[in-house]
Amino acid sequence: MLKGNEMSKVKYNDPLTDINSLERVIDLNKRQTLTELRRNIEERLDNERIARELDGFFDAAEDVV
Repeated sequence: MLKGNEMSKVKYNDPLTDINSLERVIDLNKRQTLTELRRNIEERLDNERIARELDGFFDAAEDVV
């Protein structure tokens, strides 16, 4: 157990700083929930899949022309 002087030397993490750091790392703003984040990721993956499919479609169309 720490005594007097030793306790004053202990550095504690500032919870607000830690929370803000975490939010910056995972690009969440304070109002965004994990559900919203999951939906955004799913939407981004769907958009990337659609873009790949369209790219393949346009490549096939160019081959025909």
